[in-house]
Amino acid sequence: MTTTAIALVLASVVLHAAWNAVAKGRPTFAFFYYSNIVGAILLLPVVYLHADVVWKLPQTVWWFLTFAGMAQAVGGLALMRAYAAADLSVAYPPLRW
Repeated sequence: MTTTAIALVLASVVLHAAWNAVAKGRPTFAFFYYSNIVGAILLLPVVYLHADVVWKLPQTVWWFLTFAGMAQAVGGLALMRAYAAADLSVAYPPLRW
């Protein structure tokens, strides 16, 4: 594994842990909603730069993305409710298994 790959994996791990720690402190629908909106806005330039490729994706991929997005929404809501009801170390593992 290259140094760049290791650095990206470590950065991902740190960001993931930080996100869950912050989310545990604010388990509200508004926090999850607005944080996802901010993430989508931050990724829009990437979609714009690669619009020619994005629009050529087959319909099957768009259906997969639609259902994956719905699954992510359900998982996020479950995580939000779990964080409100239990400690991070208890709520997180069953939802991410």
